[in-house]
Order: sequence, then structure tokens, then C-alpha cells
Amino acid sequence: MVHRTSKARALVLFWKENFKLDVQTFSKYHINAKINQNTNEEWRFMGFYGEPDTNKRHESWNRLRRLKNRGSATWICVGDFSEITRKSEKIGGRIRPHNQMQPFLEMLDECRLIDLGFVGSDFTWHKHYPRYTVWERLDRVGAIDEWLLKFLDTKVYHLDVTTSDHKPLWIVLEGVVYTQQQPFRFEQMWITDKGCGATIEGVWKTNFDEPRVEKILRKIDMCGLELTQWSKKKFGSVRKELETKRKRLARAKRYARRGGDTSWLRTLEAKINSLMDKEAKMWRQRSRVAWLKDGDKNTRFFHTKVTQRRRRNSIKGLFDEAKQWCTNQNQIVDIDVNYYQQLFTSSNLDNLEEVLAKIP
Repeated sequence: MVHRTSKARALVLFWKENFKLDVQTFSKYHINAKINQNTNEEWRFMGFYGEPDTNKRHESWNRLRRLKNRGSATWICVGDFSEITRKSEKIGGRIRPHNQMQPFLEMLDECRLIDLGFVGSDFTWHKHYPRYTVWERLDRVGAIDEWLLKFLDTKVYHLDVTTSDHKPLWIVLEGVVYTQQQPFRFEQMWITDKGCGATIEGVWKTNFDEPRVEKILRKIDMCGLELTQWSKKKFGSVRKELETKRKRLARAKRYARRGGDTSWLRTLEAKINSLMDKEAKMWRQRSRVAWLKDGDKNTRFFHTKVTQRRRRNSIKGLFDEAKQWCTNQNQIVDIDVNYYQQLFTSSNLDNLEEVLAKIP
């Protein structure tokens, strides 16, 4: 961790204990680490923060040029560069002068960093002003061509968030196995609802003609099933409302970027933050430290199911005829089928008999 020098800036790099990563150098503007050091699979990860002061921005570009030469391993650079590469990467506020962007472009070219693109919103940062909002793509991922050959199908996702003015970047690498634990737990937030106690009490009052131990185990299993169903119907409304509000927020952002009123956008952001506070206990419980502290002291029926899903090489999404990005598997299938049906369907046939007569 590189300690912050102000309330708004700090660099932190986390990795799992069994992950082969070695930090080489760091400063308040960067963290330079090697993955799989001294092996044939060695590569470098660079976390970078660009100088926010425009007058000092050239110092950032010179710093990255120097870091480029720290070793011969192929590398990727990720971070908030505090700069854009073209005028289309900004909406609102004053127009970015070309001579301010040009040094950034020259540095990217000298370092051979290729923009990996993105999936999601066009912008990664925004700031509200009394009469307008500024949107910019300040955060990006760049890599040299040798790195891209190792991870050719890498995808960068711009994730939505309402608690920060920057969007998180999620980088999915080809060839790296990702596992995700999806534990089922007794959620502490359920205790705030009377329906939770009533559901558990109803299960424990049920009689089963079985030996005592088997009876208890069966009731524990039933508690989990009944609470899951109850949560979906009753307590699950918080999550559904969050999903609905986030969809509305996406529409509000598109409207605001076209120069519309931002009051609706600000109201939705406030409501989403309020809903997220209601889920705070659940997310706090799911953090490892909080769970050890006070997670399992209220009930003994808790059990965990761990599922691991391997990332598959597949089509992640397609644009439909309305130019909407679709990631649902059923939608992708429908788009494929419709495309090839239209491709191989004949229309407005003329002189068909003449064509058939030429076939031997």
C-alpha cells in the first residue's frame, strides 16, 4: 500500500496469498509488480495514477517512460491517467485543447501501449456542477503487443458505481482461471424483519417421525430452504428496487450527457445510496473479518455451498438490429439465428427459370 498524501488519493494492490506476485517499485503515483517472476510466464502489472495538476502532467508521462525500461518482461498498465486521448472522450465543460492531449498520446506511442478498449459506459469519471455535469474517460488499460499475444481475449469492463466519481475497471484475462465463491449464509439483515423469526418458528414447530438427530438436521435444511423463499418474496425487494433504480440511472446518465437536466440523475444516485445502506449488514457480513467477528453467533444452521465456474472462451455479447448490446445467452442465440436467416433468405427473385435452366 502506498499511503495517501491527501483525502482523495492512495494506491493499494491486493493479491491472494498463493498468487505469485512480487512488488518491484512503488511511489505515490505507481505500483510496479511482477507476476510469475523468473519463469517463462513472467509479466509485469503497472498500477498508475496520473498527475491531476495539468502543469505537472508531463512529469507523469516521463515517469511512465522510465518505468517502461524497468525489466524486459511484457507488461500491462492500468489506472487513472487524468487525461483523455480524443475530444469524444469528454462531454461537458470546456473543450480539451489538442496540445494538452498530444503529450499523452506521444507517451502511449513511445511505451507501445495499446488501448484494450472496454465494455460498458463510455466514460469512467464524472463531476456534477450547479448547471452541468462533466463526463470523461480518465481510466483505461493499456498493454504492449507481446502481452496481448499472451492474453488475446482480454476484456475490460466499466462497472457501475454510485459511491465514487470513478468507475471501477474489471479486467478479465484469457488463460487465467477465475473462481467465485457464492456462499449461502443466514443474512444478519433478515433479523430486522419479523418474518424471519416467524419463518424459523414455523419450521421448528413441524413434526417429523424420525430419530432426534435426523429430525434436527432435516429442520436445519428446511430452515435454509424456507428462508431463501421468504427472502426472495419479501426481503428481496431491496435488491429488485436497486436493480430497477440502476437501470433508471443508466437512462438518466444518457439523458444528462445529451445536455439534459441532471436533477433526476442526482436524485436517483441519492436513492441508490440509501438502498445500499439498507444492504450494509449483508455486505459487511460477507467480508471475512466481519464474519469472524460476529457472523455466526446468532444461529447454528448456517452452511456454505461453494461453486466454481471456469471461464469459457465464448461470445460475450452481440449488437442486435437496434444497435443494443446484448449479453443474455438467449438473446445472442436469437441474434445469430435471425442474422443467418436473413442472410440466406432470397427475396425479389427475377428470372429464376433462366438460372435453373443453366444447371446441368
